[in-house]
Amino acid sequence: MFRNLSFALVLGFVTVCPWFALSSSQGVNAGDVAGNAPPDDLRATVKSVAEDGSVVISAGKDKGLARGHVLWVLRLDPKPQYVAKVQILESKQTESVGHVLNPLSERKVKPSDQVVSQFRLGDEQKGRPEPIGALVFNEAKAANFVHTVIFYLKKDAPAGEADDLIADAHSMLAKIPTVRELRIGRPSEKSTPGFGVKDYHVGLMILFDNAEGLQTYDQHPLHKQYVEKHLKFIDKVLVYDFEHKGGKQTRTP
Repeated sequence: MFRNLSFALVLGFVTVCPWFALSSSQGVNAGDVAGNAPPDDLRATVKSVAEDGSVVISAGKDKGLARGHVLWVLRLDPKPQYVAKVQILESKQTESVGHVLNPLSERKVKPSDQVVSQFRLGDEQKGRPEPIGALVFNEAKAANFVHTVIFYLKKDAPAGEADDLIADAHSMLAKIPTVRELRIGRPSEKSTPGFGVKDYHVGLMILFDNAEGLQTYDQHPLHKQYVEKHLKFIDKVLVYDFEHKGGKQTRTP
């Protein structure tokens, strides 16, 4: 992110620089959901898909869904297959509206697709076809390129700027095709004792399949729009980029 910063050091190095080195829908506030974790074992269906790609699913506040929750979309027929992930934008009493995060290019979300909060191998014991569990983990392969940005706001930044950074990340950055996962929020009050740093305002983490995915993201119009909108309120950023090596990743929505 922000590759035109004065330095761009990748693979474990840090970029520290003021934002003046840069040239010049509906949001989701991750703070609305503690931990951003959806209810365990939620099952629902896609009711409709709008022209803008937003989807309506058959679960809402009655099932514990809230803005920011991320769910799997699966298709059972003609064979079990992973379709996409959906992030909830608005939760009503018995249904929710969300947007698709990372669809497979050859598959589009359709009405009657299944929506679940998690999948584990062995789910066939609960009446779910086991091949779906295996297929979700195989097709939604680990995204190994990790991009982290730490934002420091100017002292005279508007009171709501941190919230705007968070909301716009969901409504803009999460829609960029190469973004596999996006997490953003304020410093946690429960950070690691004795080591946790809480002097920043907003932290952002994005996962990509590879460095090329980051480059595409960096040049995408939505990313440029995000930077242009918030540049004037940012004092400096820290950028950490690294590649996950070795071992399996445990993946949940």
